[in-house]
Amino acid sequence: MVRLNSPNFSEILLLTRPYTWIEIVLIALVTIKLSFGEITLNFFSFLIVALSLLWWFSCNLLREAKKIGFCPFLPHLGLAILTISSLVISPVSVIFLALNLTLLTMYSLKSKNFRLGKISFISRGLVSASLIIFLLSLQKPISLAILISAIPFMATIFLITSSRNLIADVRDISVDKYSFPKSNGPKKSMALGGLLLSFAVAFLIYLGHIMAMLTLALMLGILFIFRDAYTAHRIYIIACEFFCLCYLVFSLGGNPALIMIAYLGVLLNFTYDSVPRSLTYRSKGKVSL
Repeated sequence: MVRLNSPNFSEILLLTRPYTWIEIVLIALVTIKLSFGEITLNFFSFLIVALSLLWWFSCNLLREAKKIGFCPFLPHLGLAILTISSLVISPVSVIFLALNLTLLTMYSLKSKNFRLGKISFISRGLVSASLIIFLLSLQKPISLAILISAIPFMATIFLITSSRNLIADVRDISVDKYSFPKSNGPKKSMALGGLLLSFAVAFLIYLGHIMAMLTLALMLGILFIFRDAYTAHRIYIIACEFFCLCYLVFSLGGNPALIMIAYLGVLLNFTYDSVPRSLTYRSKGKVSL
């Protein structure tokens, strides 16, 4: 057996999936808006964002804790800091943190348990939804009014995270043992992912969040066009970030139209590798859109 060298700092940082950092920050900002009705750049706001990122870093590194050479206890230290901070800021929030970590444990067992593996995309959606409740409980005592105001965002995040994770499972079908795509096939899995996203789009139409809906409607169209789960999942990550941004701007009374233009620009960038440099030369890129 070949022993791998201990990962360096940059490799450990990459394990935290930097492409999702902005989404976590935006989710934290939405919870601040839901709690206080506005977003003020003060110490407490930065603290909430920092704790949300600490949660993300710790949870992602937890699976690789034994392989982190110079600091294998790093994710446990992060969770300890998160727990202590929660106790100091709002003791009740520890209950919601425990719920979140329980759901995360269920999700992490997807490679070891057949039943949990088949529903892992749902448990992953519940992890994101419970993160929102945890962040809300840090800022103000959880009340019925706050929960009702947060339901639209939580429900949409649950649906799109479940859908996106299902697409990721299709991408990893050759690696995962017990995932839904493994037992039901990629076609049914992509169709179910599209159905969950359709529910999110319909829900946003009902709520009148048109611009936020359009970010996901475009993603729905891409899912029907693409059979490549790898590319679809990459675009889905961007769609989720722009959805959060549009939702936040709309809830603050702004106009997300310019954000939609930027979103389209980012999507069109995926044609880069497929654009021929001339009529007699074609790019060797594999991505087409």
